[in-house]
Amino acid sequence: MDDVKYLFVYGTLMKEGALNLFLKGGFDFVGEAILKNGRLYEHDHLPIIISGKENVIGEVYEIKKPFRLSILDKIERNYNRIVSDVEMKDESIKAFAYFYKYPALVKNNPRFVKIESGDWKNK
Repeated sequence: MDDVKYLFVYGTLMKEGALNLFLKGGFDFVGEAILKNGRLYEHDHLPIIISGKENVIGEVYEIKKPFRLSILDKIERNYNRIVSDVEMKDESIKAFAYFYKYPALVKNNPRFVKIESGDWKNK
């Protein structure tokens, strides 16, 4: 996992998201991207992804200070940080992404609303 240099974000950690401040000083914005192996839902006004075969729209940040990932891990305590395939405009990369720890709770649960577009900002 030490060779992963990027972080994919898809919700509150994005540029205009409420938690983006936690990326300041430790992560540099690279660009918009698509995660290929997810499925996006909303629960209590927060986005979550679980494993799937759908696209999730988000942003990629270069990890400048890897120790800051441990802070994000605490903030995202209901998520597992997983290495994923991400498509950027000109290349495919490996990036960390936070997947919801309890995917069995999501399916067929009306409290989890599937975002068909895969884009939480423009749902």
